[in-house]
Amino acid sequence: MDFRKCNREKVFRYSIRKYHFGAASVAVAALMFLGARASVVQADTTVNATEVSLESSEPKSDPAAEGASEASNGSERSADQTSNSVQRTPVGSDRDASPSSNNGESSEGSDRSNSSAVSGSDRSAEETSNSGQHAPVRRARSVGEDRASRLNGDYSYNVDQVPVPDSKINDFDYLFSHWYDGMFHWLHANSHGDVYELYTNSFDEKKIRRKDRNRNRRVDKLYRDDATTDSSKLNIFNLYPQAEYVSLSIVPNGGGEARLTVVEAGGKVLDTIPIPAKDLWIKQSEYDKREKQRQSIDKSALNAELGKESVTKETAKYQNATADKKAAYDKAVEDGKKVLEDPNATQEAVNNAKKAIEDAKGELDGAETNKAELTTATSTDATATKETAKYQNATADKKAAYDKAVEDGKKVLEDPNATQEAVNNAKKAIEDAKGQLDGVASDKSALNAELGKESGTKESDKYQNADEAKRTAYDEALKAAKAVAAKEGASQAEV
Repeated sequence: MDFRKCNREKVFRYSIRKYHFGAASVAVAALMFLGARASVVQADTTVNATEVSLESSEPKSDPAAEGASEASNGSERSADQTSNSVQRTPVGSDRDASPSSNNGESSEGSDRSNSSAVSGSDRSAEETSNSGQHAPVRRARSVGEDRASRLNGDYSYNVDQVPVPDSKINDFDYLFSHWYDGMFHWLHANSHGDVYELYTNSFDEKKIRRKDRNRNRRVDKLYRDDATTDSSKLNIFNLYPQAEYVSLSIVPNGGGEARLTVVEAGGKVLDTIPIPAKDLWIKQSEYDKREKQRQSIDKSALNAELGKESVTKETAKYQNATADKKAAYDKAVEDGKKVLEDPNATQEAVNNAKKAIEDAKGELDGAETNKAELTTATSTDATATKETAKYQNATADKKAAYDKAVEDGKKVLEDPNATQEAVNNAKKAIEDAKGQLDGVASDKSALNAELGKESGTKESDKYQNADEAKRTAYDEALKAAKAVAAKEGASQAEV
């Protein structure tokens, strides 16, 4: 019975490895068809066969009859490999995107459920076919180095295309057998970078698994908290705030394109977004050309200009610039850093970024810091102020506040990177503290009255008949009193 005609479904090819232990492989193949109503038939791990999911939305033929048919044809199969043409739905294929089919799947997906069911040996043979073209090998660079943001209608997402032989770019069988690679690079490019990883299973097949081994999350889904938070690169979760995850699946029997299903927590499908094949795959020749162009890009001048950022920001030209000029320079620098980190940046983009930084730096309008007035406020003016009664007779807290303002001003003077704003603020602080001094002029009336008695005292017998030492002491005291009386800023204590 023709299984393909009965199911009227697209047909995918898979292979089952046969090991030399008699009729075991034939039994495995027969069991795969005899399992009525089974959506997944899996060989025992000791047989090393890959998992195949059998589904059909239409009535199936009699499983027993088909099993008998398969068994009768067993003798016609080669001694080294058994192959069947059956309908298959892999993890990450179009029908597997259904929310109901993803529940309860292991995060690792086991070694038999995360990608194509084509065995390692079959893939090797297939990859070396077609005019002798071999499977492409990426350069020794980190995953995601090719990523770039793509706009697809209203949706934006990162792309990290997988290189394939030019002759295979429209070969669905080949792309399907490498779907683990295409799916991994899309998911990884749009995650926060530490969610998924590729590994090789016991059958020497590449598979995808989550690094956290969370068995409650499927490997073909990108969950909201796993996704990049940069909405300029991935905006789907912003457009659908209620979405819990997106699920990527290859379109059966297509040209390598995929569908991205947006699903909310309850399993309701909110949208299905077509992902063009060009966002997943790239011809090896185009990839090599892009690599050559990337390697020829000279970013040294841009890197050198970015290296001047810290020095520029310490200059008065930047420090004293107006806010809009400083912001323009800051933006040019940040844009330049993005270009420097962009593996797909063109030489023109690199040159333009460097020029933008230079132009913004040239527009900085800050003048050299003028510290002359602050210098006066902390030196000669401070000395004079401290000799006035206003300072001398001020309360302790007012004097302390003035002293601190002067000391702080001196520190600003000593700072080679002090801005004009900082200098002006320090000068104003000194002036404000000076204005708060609450000392009043000293009362010298009693002192002046005592000084007025000098002539009478010196003509008296008491002065005339005193011994010389006492007259000298009186004369010295009189001299000091006259100095205090003449002193403009003499404190009340001195008087």
